[in-house]
Amino acid sequence: MNRFTFPLTLLLALLFSSISLGSTPPYSDDPKKLQISKTFGKLPLRFEKNEGQTDKQVKFISRGNGYNMYLTPTEAVMVLSRTTGGSKKTDPMNPESLMKTPDDIKTESSVIRMQLIGSNPDPKIYGQEKQVTKSNYLIGNDKSKWRTGVTNFGKVRYEEVYPGIDLVFYGNQQKLEYDFVVKPGADPKVINFEFDGEESIVVDWDGNLRLETKVGEIVEKAPIIYQKENGKRKSIEGKYVLAENKVSFKLDEYDNEKELVIDPVLEFSTYLGGVGNERFGRIVVGSSGNIYVGGSVQSVNFPTLNAFQNSFGGGTSHGDAFVSKFDSSGALVFSTY
Repeated sequence: MNRFTFPLTLLLALLFSSISLGSTPPYSDDPKKLQISKTFGKLPLRFEKNEGQTDKQVKFISRGNGYNMYLTPTEAVMVLSRTTGGSKKTDPMNPESLMKTPDDIKTESSVIRMQLIGSNPDPKIYGQEKQVTKSNYLIGNDKSKWRTGVTNFGKVRYEEVYPGIDLVFYGNQQKLEYDFVVKPGADPKVINFEFDGEESIVVDWDGNLRLETKVGEIVEKAPIIYQKENGKRKSIEGKYVLAENKVSFKLDEYDNEKELVIDPVLEFSTYLGGVGNERFGRIVVGSSGNIYVGGSVQSVNFPTLNAFQNSFGGGTSHGDAFVSKFDSSGALVFSTY
């Protein structure tokens, strides 16, 4: 999805961005816009199982505002993008103004790889929390290469990336999380990872991990570390340790006979769309708190649910129209071309 074709972050007015490019919520005093922000923030991330729509090394794909993430057996690859230019003013509530793309738009991209050092090169990888949405890829004229009904999941688990340690990716539309789940008796000191593609990496005074890239800064919050005790979380003190661009964790004392969770958090903006261009013409809040989004779409894998039309119809110029409905809890109720 080309992020420069519509002001999605502006329309949804979310508070967080994983790439710190200075965005601010312009509708902070509008109750309806705050309700939209809150509702969209609850939406779970979608992890698409790779069923032939991309390189076979990739097991799952997740797409966000300004990035695509590809999960392989040995690394997580984030393709980040940023746009500059776009001096032409648009009105987010005027569909006609959103149909025109400024001529001075430029797009920059950067590839960041997170690799686990000394990990299991062939862990068992599978999706968890199967979603009701499906993705469809109808690209080109060769129907044998089309992929329809691609399964979406809310989580992806890597079993035994290190002895007795699993890695789980999940999140919602305001944050990406990846948990290292350390089973009783396992040693968290073996967890060691590095990034490739960044220009610099530091741990700041607040314990956050900051990666500078050519398209902006990525911030991973100081890790949340805990164990369960009588059904409640017990916090464990710990921090990132950075040595020669390699990252590990230093933990205070904990109960080695209980499961331990190390949970870094990466925050970012919301996302609704596919691999092509989407133009949002209107967002409306209903009397019961439901949210309706409408516009035009050129993506062949736009998420559909209970749809009148499940696949891209090949609309020319600005593509097909689309309508999506979310309930007040943030769940997708209806989405159709």
